[in-house]
Amino acid sequence: MLRALTIILISFSTVAYGQLTNFKEIWKDHTFKGDELFDHGLYEQAITSYKKELEVKNNNIHATARIAESYKILGQYTVSKGYYDILSHTGKLDSIQHQENYADVLLSSGHLEKALEYYRIVLTSQPDNLVVRNKIMGILSWDEFYKNEEYINIQAVPFNSKYSEYGLRPFRDGLSFTSSRVSDLIIQHNYLRGVEGLTDVFVLKYDGDKANNAKVLELEGYKRKNDGPLSGANDLFVISRTISDNSAGESTLGLFFYESDSIGNLTYEYAFPHNSSSHTITHASFNNSGDSLFYSSDMSGGFGGMDIYYSVYRDNVWTAPINLGEPINTRKNEIYPFNDNGTFYFSSDGHAGLGGYDTYQLVLEKREKIILNLGYPINSSWDDFSIYIEGDHGFISSNDPKGKGEDDIYEFQLLPRPKVIDSVQVNLSILDNLNDYPVDSASIIIIHEQDTAYYISNGNGVLIDKFMPGAYTVKVEKTPYVNYSFVIHVEEGDNVKQMVRLEPAIALHTVSPDSIMFKFGEYSLLKMAEEELDDIVQTLNDYPELQLKISAHTDSRGSHEFNLWLSERRSEVAATYIVSQGIDSARVHEKGYGETRLLNNCRDGIRCSAKLHDVNRRIEFDFKRKEDSE
Repeated sequence: MLRALTIILISFSTVAYGQLTNFKEIWKDHTFKGDELFDHGLYEQAITSYKKELEVKNNNIHATARIAESYKILGQYTVSKGYYDILSHTGKLDSIQHQENYADVLLSSGHLEKALEYYRIVLTSQPDNLVVRNKIMGILSWDEFYKNEEYINIQAVPFNSKYSEYGLRPFRDGLSFTSSRVSDLIIQHNYLRGVEGLTDVFVLKYDGDKANNAKVLELEGYKRKNDGPLSGANDLFVISRTISDNSAGESTLGLFFYESDSIGNLTYEYAFPHNSSSHTITHASFNNSGDSLFYSSDMSGGFGGMDIYYSVYRDNVWTAPINLGEPINTRKNEIYPFNDNGTFYFSSDGHAGLGGYDTYQLVLEKREKIILNLGYPINSSWDDFSIYIEGDHGFISSNDPKGKGEDDIYEFQLLPRPKVIDSVQVNLSILDNLNDYPVDSASIIIIHEQDTAYYISNGNGVLIDKFMPGAYTVKVEKTPYVNYSFVIHVEEGDNVKQMVRLEPAIALHTVSPDSIMFKFGEYSLLKMAEEELDDIVQTLNDYPELQLKISAHTDSRGSHEFNLWLSERRSEVAATYIVSQGIDSARVHEKGYGETRLLNNCRDGIRCSAKLHDVNRRIEFDFKRKEDSE
């Protein structure tokens, strides 16, 4: 995907490459030479220089790190991982950025646990790093990316070549796409900075099985440099092209508009008024009506590298760029926006995904914007981008190494899903079993065959109205309650109402050895006893409906009269402390039982060890509802 993602540098790099030809006079060592090439975006040449440096100094950490980073930029994640492995094994992976890069290539290489480890290391140093949080969330919910696999057929198109093809769009009665394949006899498109030269827009007719020979789309206006992709609406088309008007000879990409005549020929109309030599604007796509234009740009004031913007055609002019903002844009790169009848798609390396660039859909749910990963097989652990979709049919581009060239175009078909019953409603009420209060923010997990859905309850529970026929396992989880699960059966026309009572994860009967509450033979509370009783007070505050009974017990040593008196005093002292903490005295009941309720056989006249006697010396706390205690 290098061409499609980093083509914004190619014209500048071409100039720079021409200016940096006398290598022997300028560069004193291979590292310096590599740094110059790296800074000018010539990553493959930079790798060559750094590797020469490693032949001389195989412990050059800077050169190793730059090779790893260059391969990552080139989309060669497995090779990049190998060099980051070297830094990790030698204890030199101490840069936060390198640690995040390492996690990225580990993710793309399928090493999920280790990627998770390094993302968490980065998050410890940068707790506000939302990109890393997204990546962690993606790994922890990995199976979600594969849940639609059986409903998608995907295959490479027959017109891919050994070069790079991407950015497919409909054009006239056929298709257009961008490619780096040889396009004329004057310029041979050789490798440059790890890409295959310049790009052109090609057109062809395609019926799904066969494709005629692709031909370059001849366009007037600017001299052809890095043309594409092409996008159209009605009779207006927009294309990304190189701008070369910087006094320093540097180049960026801008947008240019063409109009189609009655026989389909394109005539140059005008340049996008917000083009600039100080930033790139590319990857443009119209909405269906043609009055809004979405595009990707690295202009200042954005969230990260490339952000997605839009402009509206109003009063015969395109409005100033408007950043789509969060949650779409991140501090990384968002590219290739596409709008299909109001459904918005884009590609990014800053959201939860399978690795590299994934393609996402923006879902609006109750005024909340949710970023949905399209999952496998549309996305992979490589770079997947430049989607075009119409109904249940579409195309996606990818640099998956199983392909024919550097980037390839894949055609996909969304298959019918099992019937969904829209008329069924399942209403779950989640209550606290002790106080009958609704439980807010409980996690509700609904499992049907291989599919899993997640919901969060509010004060009214949760209402779900789309189901397929069959049996569903429902799990309800909320801290500090005991998890609860049950099965419901859904058929056409059902309206399911289910009340779920969650048991608080509290002990309704607790026993405290009196040795931690009182000294032997005394009834004054120890400091440790107050801590025990404070927990009891907290439970009573949390559940005003509960009553408390305090039962004090002794062992059989000593007289019956003394033991009964001592246990009564101890229960009274415990109750007095609890009431002193603000608990209504009517809710607290106490009783001393002396030695009348022994837990073992250590009665009068029976010889027992001190340890066995200690079992009988205890304070018991029993919580009950008011109606249960009457």
